[in-house]
Amino acid sequence: MKKEGVMIPALATTPLREVKLREAVRMPPDAPLLDAVTMLRERKRGAVIVQDAKGTLLGIFTEHDLIERVDHTSHDWHILAVAECMTKSPRTSGADASIADAIQVMRKGGFRNLPIVDADGHATGIVTVRDILEHITEQFPKELLNLPPDPGREASRRWGG
Repeated sequence: MKKEGVMIPALATTPLREVKLREAVRMPPDAPLLDAVTMLRERKRGAVIVQDAKGTLLGIFTEHDLIERVDHTSHDWHILAVAECMTKSPRTSGADASIADAIQVMRKGGFRNLPIVDADGHATGIVTVRDILEHITEQFPKELLNLPPDPGREASRRWGG
């Protein structure tokens, strides 16, 4: 498949620095968990980067961590430090890594958010599966966004309200 000189192998080797990323939500490790959850909801993100005062990545707190690591039977979870429930030392990638490398890391690890770090371990951002999909669809909008409907998946009669 080719679009104006862009081929799929070339797209796969595109460095992450060329993918348009949304601004990452960042918090210190002692921030209350309620603040992290509020930021996730308000900024419509799936993850918070947890970093120290120097910007060094310490962990990541995701929606999955909220569901799996937080004891919701007690209201005390609101005041826990985000560091107590985050994923420590998460898998990371550099901005020069390819889209294919990022997809493979996320697929193997079973996660949707991958922190991007510089050579000093400072979080420069985060790439998500959604970011990568949006980048791909921008390269092939006609081919991916204008596909004909699949007749096998069409409703055979009216449904809904």
